[in-house]
Amino acid sequence: MKGICQIPVIPCRAEPFDRSEMVNQLLFGETYEVLEEQDKWVKIKSHGDNYECWISKNQHADTSGHRDKKLIIAQKFSAAHHKDQSIFLPAGSIINDERSIRIDDKEFVLENEVVTKTPEDLDKLSRSFLNTPYLWGGKTFMGIDCSGFTQVLFRCVGYAIPRDAWQQEEKGSSIEFGDHKFGDLAFFVNKEGKVNHVGLLLSQNEIIHASGKVRSDKFNNEGIEHSDNGELTHRLHSIKRYF
Repeated sequence: MKGICQIPVIPCRAEPFDRSEMVNQLLFGETYEVLEEQDKWVKIKSHGDNYECWISKNQHADTSGHRDKKLIIAQKFSAAHHKDQSIFLPAGSIINDERSIRIDDKEFVLENEVVTKTPEDLDKLSRSFLNTPYLWGGKTFMGIDCSGFTQVLFRCVGYAIPRDAWQQEEKGSSIEFGDHKFGDLAFFVNKEGKVNHVGLLLSQNEIIHASGKVRSDKFNNEGIEHSDNGELTHRLHSIKRYF
């Protein structure tokens, strides 16, 4: 059985109960395979990145009658309206019409036409998320984690990368420090040497990343230097290029 996210965002949990950790989110239009059903929960595997998690059964929607979806919402969010109802689609949402979406036989008209973005747009797009609060497992303008941030940004410009930082680090081409440039991803490790953080390079000495909130900081050969107090907050592990 296949499913589709038909609301702006669905929380995805590690285990099938309400208090379980949120490890990911499905965005509008994302599809998935149903692996298992348990009481009021559905275990799924996302088609976009093969991420497995549990969602509430009352948020599951069957894909029957839905066309293949191709267009990406490539701005912080996009509002759509039907009479006195409104819906806000986060960046990375997948739709199949430039002007409207259909939910439960209701047509919601988008305020802005969908515009295709390219990697050159990453600077402006990423900065539009500045001050978005950090949220473990989050992928939207209401709350986002470091790898959710980079995954959504790359989707908006036509590149699919895995969900978690350590998975993203396994992809792309390795780049030596000094050869890095705008658009590369930098990865960082914890005290145990495990990759646990990622950010987007805006230049050779500036990085944007989600840490407490989406913020811009200084970048050097040691890692991330807090722009306010000069503290080294993240230790550099590697730099990868995807385009």
